[in-house]
Amino acid sequence: TSALVPSSHATDSLTPLLDTIVELDADHVFAHCRVGLDNDCFIRDHVLSGPVSHEGSGLHGLACVPFMVSLEIMAEACALLAGRLEVRVIENVKAFDWIALNEGALTLDVHAEVLDRERGHFAARIVTPRGMAVSAEFGFESDWRLQGVAPLKEHRPWGIDVPNMYTPGRYAMFHGPVFQSMREIAGWDDTGIDVHLSPVGLTGFFAEGHRPQLILNPVLLDALGQVVPCWLVQYVGPEFHSFPSTIGRIELYEACPADREGVVMRARQQPLNPAETDIAAPRLWQFECTDGDGRVLLRGGDMVNLFFRVTPSYHAARTYPLGGWLGAPVDLAIDDQTLLWQVPLMPEELCQQSGGICLRVLAHAVLDESERVQWRSLEGPLRRRREWLYGRAALKEAVRHWVQAQTGHLLYPSDIVVGHDAYGAPWVDGWWGDQLVAPPRVSLSHDAAHCVVAVSPSDSPVGVDFEALANERRPELLADALAPSEQSLIEGRSGSDLDERLLRLWCAKEAAAKCLGTGLQGQPWAFSITAADEGCEQLLVEHDVGVVQVRVFRHEGRILAAARLAMGQLETEKSLD
Repeated sequence: TSALVPSSHATDSLTPLLDTIVELDADHVFAHCRVGLDNDCFIRDHVLSGPVSHEGSGLHGLACVPFMVSLEIMAEACALLAGRLEVRVIENVKAFDWIALNEGALTLDVHAEVLDRERGHFAARIVTPRGMAVSAEFGFESDWRLQGVAPLKEHRPWGIDVPNMYTPGRYAMFHGPVFQSMREIAGWDDTGIDVHLSPVGLTGFFAEGHRPQLILNPVLLDALGQVVPCWLVQYVGPEFHSFPSTIGRIELYEACPADREGVVMRARQQPLNPAETDIAAPRLWQFECTDGDGRVLLRGGDMVNLFFRVTPSYHAARTYPLGGWLGAPVDLAIDDQTLLWQVPLMPEELCQQSGGICLRVLAHAVLDESERVQWRSLEGPLRRRREWLYGRAALKEAVRHWVQAQTGHLLYPSDIVVGHDAYGAPWVDGWWGDQLVAPPRVSLSHDAAHCVVAVSPSDSPVGVDFEALANERRPELLADALAPSEQSLIEGRSGSDLDERLLRLWCAKEAAAKCLGTGLQGQPWAFSITAADEGCEQLLVEHDVGVVQVRVFRHEGRILAAARLAMGQLETEKSLD
């Protein structure tokens, strides 16, 4: 998408990313760099998910400053300090955090200092409001030490459709046009991979049609990080995250080479620890890049990538928010109008990886702008933020599936606006409510592992609740929730049989209270079970507000109850006095 206004970085400056020089003397530089989705093509082309809304909406997924662009920013600061432009060596590169644009724009603090002016040796770092993000050292002398990489031992055929590597929903590549440098896999084996690249041009880096003057070529450097997942995907499939964490050394044999034909990137790897051979173990990568005339453009040594697998559902929702699904329908027969939808939560240990990047990406893939403000304001433990986000995501998915079944129209998650009433019950709305179908009624139940959502037509209130059978609880507390007239439902039962029966009755009351829109309000006995069949699978629950019909199931180690307003007298096998 074109920027609405020209990029402030699309200038003839030799240091275009340094927007404001705050301090400059013989020993150090302090500058600001402001980047944003509305200002920079390279930011819009580095969004960590597929499209999250209709084109032209202005809503994007989570964008971040590419690791290799952060090197360009620091190189510009060092060049300003050195009075020279030709960076020859980058070394001791360390990434501490993602430079993520949670609000669509971000101002970076850029620091550079002299380490050894005589040797042309400088250091730089980027700091964000979260703290140190990345640091590196830069040399302006041709201190080249790295050797070329060995040829591949064998050239295995490539098993992936290369032209679709950047297609939403296919593989792990999220890069937009500026960074789409992978063209063809020349060959691969257990030692590494050779890849034919695009001409790695820089036109359109900041703004369409503009070719900047940069010190490095971030498009070419970004290919270092892209060839690694190209190799990994042959072993583990696309469901992973992989990105550089440290780079020992990059040697640049030409100043900002671009628009070259025949560029080939050769990458070789070995485990960082020879004893750790699992594919997830840290690996040392070496690189060599040449053009079509055989000229060496760069070499890289000792790049270590972080790697962790992700769940298939997260991968689907991240790479293709419109067509990927976190969950699926629950195959239980309620009635012909009610949909039950189940979403498993991402494991907590995965949510903690790499500064919580998975949750941050998912939040931007499913939330609209107002919900993102709420998300950013959430405090407290990770578990609370995880359950809040997945509750929202589950509601949106269930409604999307329901709307598609009703109208044939597939909505984005961000099209579904979720709110809560005075009792905390969720409701949904969106532009589609006036154009496609009246917003349905919804109900949500969740624990630390799953969310279950019930959806029904707008004129038909619904309630859902579930409890895991394996959860420890005190049966006497559940029994206290029963009115005297309900005690006959548990007579003669003990042990696990009693536990399950009490859970059935409790979930029925919870679901009924949600259906009636009141919640239990600490008075479960006020929701009276007036009829039930022998197995407590069909129940009638009465309250001053109304009468509710409840279906109760045992499903995947849980007791699940779904409630609808009673349309007539429930036929039962057992009536209570």
